[in-house]
Amino acid sequence: MINRIVFTVDIDPGAKLAGGLKLVHPMCIVVGREVVSKGKLTLYQSTTLGGSNNKETFHDDILVKQPYIYDNVIIYTASVVIGPIIIQENAIISANSTITKNVPKNATMYGVNKSKLQNA
Repeated sequence: MINRIVFTVDIDPGAKLAGGLKLVHPMCIVVGREVVSKGKLTLYQSTTLGGSNNKETFHDDILVKQPYIYDNVIIYTASVVIGPIIIQENAIISANSTITKNVPKNATMYGVNKSKLQNA
């Protein structure tokens, strides 16, 4: 509750966030109840993670309802990452992006579900 008042950060207590969560300029960050992170995750201001409209999928025999995020992921300013999606290791979500599909390893996502592989 203090985070909501002071920083306008809304991280649902049901979110399963691994150690290494870093909030850069933590204003207006929203993280939903079913979000899972498995390693280092950096969020910049005005990012939203969550929402699925009751959609769900399975990944490695795990039920995924909202973003499932692997290690060393950076999500930049004003990005929206929603739905039952997987974000693989070392992914970068550029500022002002809307991501509703899976993100492969070492990819940079920008705009609306567009990607550029860093190692390509």
